Amino acid sequence: MMRLPSPGRAASGLLIAVASIVCGCDAGRPASTTPTVSDDENPAEVSTYLYLILPAERTPLLSSYEQAALLAAGKEQAILRLEKPEEDAPASRQVELIRKAIADGATAILIVAQDPKAVAPALVEAREKGISVVLLDRPVPVEGTPLTLVTQPPLAESARKMVDQVIKAVEEFKLPAEAPAVLIVHQRPDDPDLSARASALREALKGAGVTEIMEFRFEEPGAESKTLYEQAVTREPTVSMIFANDDDALAAVAGPRADSVRDGGVPRMLGGMVSQPRNLDLVSFNQAAGLVNMDIQGLMDRAVRAAIEQARGVDEPSRIVVPRKIVGASNLRNPMYMGGAGP
Repeated sequence: MMRLPSPGRAASGLLIAVASIVCGCDAGRPASTTPTVSDDENPAEVSTYLYLILPAERTPLLSSYEQAALLAAGKEQAILRLEKPEEDAPASRQVELIRKAIADGATAILIVAQDPKAVAPALVEAREKGISVVLLDRPVPVEGTPLTLVTQPPLAESARKMVDQVIKAVEEFKLPAEAPAVLIVHQRPDDPDLSARASALREALKGAGVTEIMEFRFEEPGAESKTLYEQAVTREPTVSMIFANDDDALAAVAGPRADSVRDGGVPRMLGGMVSQPRNLDLVSFNQAAGLVNMDIQGLMDRAVRAAIEQARGVDEPSRIVVPRKIVGASNLRNPMYMGGAGP
């Protein structure tokens, strides 16, 4: 296997490069708005040259993988090349990109497989040529030693833990736990991840014994979405729990809820799933009882680290599970949360 110098030691003739992103998507040319490898710099000569190969599909989740990979590579002082097939390209296009990475002398390949069976032989070939291979989220079965997979726990598990935490807060404040729960769902045709989050929340609530769930949906954040809180509590004033499937859904209800509590309204407990770390401040400031931090950055940091460690000859587990963080309010009796009230 291609060996890298240990941390803090650069091999003679190698350059330690701050992360750049070389976008080989679509037309196959670097995007003019992103840093690239200079013409006189041979990527094969840098200490760590990573390929991130994504599938042809275009979703917000995969876009977040791109940004997270760039940040993760920067932490490791590595060069990152992003490659993805043209939209609607066949799975065989990923095979071509894997062979391109081999020819370019990549240190490691990180890949979200579009068709695991189709790419398996090319990934085995890359490994046999000394290139570290790390799978992101989607396993690729191969003969012999498994390829390292970096993934997260089932979404249902994270949802269940967060829902349990919110229910405990409801019980602590003696709010009506038997009342309907509200689920605010942000839905977009191009984002199946949002639907998966909503399903996980729905099933977690049912598993916790919540028999009635009122759902409110929206597609675009804005003035209309900000009326959903008022719609929900007007329809059912006894509601004590409100859940949101993403940052936009949480933002739609967090402000109106805070205004209501300040005016002496019921301190309904908020829970949800967020991707933007800044929204965890809703817990820090006691405005939410529990949140799932989707932590795409943590997933990518671990994947890049695994790829680099493998390239240095360090054994990594065949399956690495990066847990999502369940963040809970540290002090629900804080007047900021309760509007001056308490249990």
